[in-house]
Amino acid sequence: MLFVGALLIKLKVKIKYLTDNLVKRNYHEEAVMELLDIDSSDVRIIGIHGMGGIGKTTLAKVIFNQLSPRFDCCSFLENIQESLRRDGLEYLQKHLVEDLDPKLKIFQKIDTITMLRENFRRRRALIVLDDVNQRKQIEMIVGLLGWFGSGSRIIITTRDRSIFTREACTHAMGEMDRDQALLLFSRHAFGEDSPPSDFRSLSEEVLSLTGGLPLAIEVVGSLLCQCDKKRWKVTIERLKKVPNRDVQEKLKISFDALEFHQKQIFLDIACFFINKERSNAILMWEACDFDPDYGIEVLVSMSLVKITEDNEFQMHDLIKDLGRELVREECFGDPAKRSRIWSSKEAKELFKIKQEKENVEGLFAEKLYGDCILKHEQFSGFRNLRLLKLVGAKLTGDFENLLPKLKWFTWQRCPSDFAAINLTLENLVVLDLSESSITENWAGWNMIQKAKNLKALDLTGCWELTSTPDLSNNDALESLILRGCRNLAEIHGSINKLTRLKHLDLQGCPSLRGLPEEIGSLEDLEEILVDGNHGATFHLPESIGNLHSLSVMKLHGVEITRIPDSIGGLVNLTRLSMRKCSGMKTLPNIIGDLKSLVELDMSGTDLSALPDSVGDLESLVALDLDNTELSALPDSVGRLSKLQWLLLSSTKIEELPDSLWDLESLVELDLSDTNLSRLPDSVGRLSKLRWLRLNSTNIEELPDSLGDLKSLVNLQLSNTNLSALPDSVGQLSKLRQLRLNSTRIEELPDSLGDLESLLELELSNSNLSALPDSVGRLSELQWLQLSSTKIEELPDSLGDLESLVELQLSDTNLSALPDSVGRLSKLRSLWLSSTKIEELPDSLGDLKSLETLDLSSSKLRILPDSLGEMSELRQLLLDGRNIRKLPSSIGKLARLE
Repeated sequence: MLFVGALLIKLKVKIKYLTDNLVKRNYHEEAVMELLDIDSSDVRIIGIHGMGGIGKTTLAKVIFNQLSPRFDCCSFLENIQESLRRDGLEYLQKHLVEDLDPKLKIFQKIDTITMLRENFRRRRALIVLDDVNQRKQIEMIVGLLGWFGSGSRIIITTRDRSIFTREACTHAMGEMDRDQALLLFSRHAFGEDSPPSDFRSLSEEVLSLTGGLPLAIEVVGSLLCQCDKKRWKVTIERLKKVPNRDVQEKLKISFDALEFHQKQIFLDIACFFINKERSNAILMWEACDFDPDYGIEVLVSMSLVKITEDNEFQMHDLIKDLGRELVREECFGDPAKRSRIWSSKEAKELFKIKQEKENVEGLFAEKLYGDCILKHEQFSGFRNLRLLKLVGAKLTGDFENLLPKLKWFTWQRCPSDFAAINLTLENLVVLDLSESSITENWAGWNMIQKAKNLKALDLTGCWELTSTPDLSNNDALESLILRGCRNLAEIHGSINKLTRLKHLDLQGCPSLRGLPEEIGSLEDLEEILVDGNHGATFHLPESIGNLHSLSVMKLHGVEITRIPDSIGGLVNLTRLSMRKCSGMKTLPNIIGDLKSLVELDMSGTDLSALPDSVGDLESLVALDLDNTELSALPDSVGRLSKLQWLLLSSTKIEELPDSLWDLESLVELDLSDTNLSRLPDSVGRLSKLRWLRLNSTNIEELPDSLGDLKSLVNLQLSNTNLSALPDSVGQLSKLRQLRLNSTRIEELPDSLGDLESLLELELSNSNLSALPDSVGRLSELQWLQLSSTKIEELPDSLGDLESLVELQLSDTNLSALPDSVGRLSKLRSLWLSSTKIEELPDSLGDLKSLETLDLSSSKLRILPDSLGEMSELRQLLLDGRNIRKLPSSIGKLARLE
């Protein structure tokens, strides 16, 4: 859902889509995780290589989903080869920058390499480049490793091991073992984890013919789902005729089972629409009577196509290659006799020849930059063309009776002078004129007005538009995209004729001063998207309330002083987002009439109060009020029974209403950087709460009822006056992160040792003087940060922290380490700078996993001989002021940098 996506972005979490039938391959996952070694501070590249269909991308997604929350920024660039061919290097670089930092959204040409070099040096990045086939592509896309912060990781998937240097960390993907293969096959063929007893022998026979290749197993299993034994035996006989390593022929068995229109949709996707949003393609297929909804459902059920959460088509490289090979086989020697042309080189050749090209249904010529002129006679043979993409071409001549079946026309970067005559395109459904130098007076609008069946018009990046054109004749239009039209200042009044319009995108239009009154006539409109840095007030008309079908209204970064009361008429509105809208101080009381509202985002506005009616928002799940002028919440907020996310950071909140603790569905509560001074006992009633953030508040103590928050996984109270934790904190059995930096805490309760799930404990810059012995019971603890505390000694039980990876003790009063420190077998980083330690225990040499040892600015006089036993040590930080000599064993540290 939209609100979940928005909040995940806010929380820096990015999830890659994975099928529900995923079978995890633990050996490969563990092997790559070991190579990644994310607790190490170096920047490294990890390669995953293997044949197509073996599961490289799936493994990368599993690891990305698991690790991305632990990095400052992340990006997953899929299908590098296809993206480079289709969109070019600049697109990929732009995509990477915007993924790593959405605030750097790029609407114009800019030096993305400079942006990478200058913006991420201090940020820990996780980047996946999927399907790389040349070593130089890595540097071309991400630049140099030194451009990213300490601990960054770049994962590369490829079929070609040779693109890596000999020193590179790589992992080879092998075929599935028998048990994994049977599990995956069963899930696709039967929807169960194992086959029925009467199908077991048939299942094992199929697997013996498909091998351990996950893609082939998935596709063949999906093909046989709900089929009788006769169909199984026929399929097995066909598989027996295919050489064991010929994967494409095995996949083709599923293609052959499709009906005619389903094959057309499949081939269109394989040739033109991979990683493309599906809505416009569906409009085109509907116009062709291909029954796309059912066709896509069939393709998905047969595992030939996947639909991402962003509604984009995905297709495995091998399946894409199958589709394109089937098109080539239509006529190997003559592209003019094939149905689809996706190569710009072949497209250019077709424009040069005069023979009939009646077989060609789709032609994408994406690299026609410069002064490319295409004359009408060059299109005379394309009588069955239904998809056409041109980039940077000029059309001239008389097009009467040409292109009669064209349904999709992408004409990006088209010239400002329109020289085509009689280009009527009566059957056109989708028109993309993005990045073109056209104005509202462009002669080509006369052509567009005659396209009576036009349903989607994309004008992204048409910077010279100051007004939308007269579209009154295009009353079938459903989608109008004006994103990045930076000089657009007016929406033409003819928009009231677009009564079927569903999607209106006005993002990146900083000159626009508001929406016209006529917009209220758009009774089918479902989505309005607006953002930009507007210097003047942005006007919302009263007629906005007439949009009874509106589901999403996003108004970001514009100055709005009021929302009209008519907004109460938006009975189907599920998402209202007004992030960073200056001038917005209040919401109308009528807001409570929005019974379908799921997300309300008012973050970054001047909002100072909420009306009581907000409690009537019975469907509300997410309420974001971060960075507002809000000083109190109304009592009615307690009636929001479905509310899961309540974000109130950087507000003027001093206390919360008692009713707040009745929010039985609340999962996250963020009150950081507010004036809150206490939590009541009733906080314990939030039984589903997982995240509680109270950083930079005036809180001095916590109630005993804190221990009743049985679902809590993250508790943050840094930069507060908190002086103690209640004993009940030990009851938080699911707590994973406890952050108490810059507090007045002097000691911790013994019950701390009961936190069986705790991974991170941070107490830097606090008044802590000792750790309880019970800390040794924290068997899952990986990070312990105690820098700039008053710690003088550590308990022997510290050595029992079997999972500890990082221990920070810099700038403390510590004078010695216990011998038990040598038992920290997984410790990678030990920070002891600016301590009073004069001597280290011999047991330090037992730290076989240690990579970083910081002893700078300490009173250390001698290093133990056992130092040379730390075989993984890479960084040894010393300043030499007190150390008289180094042990001879230091020469054994082969990895020392």
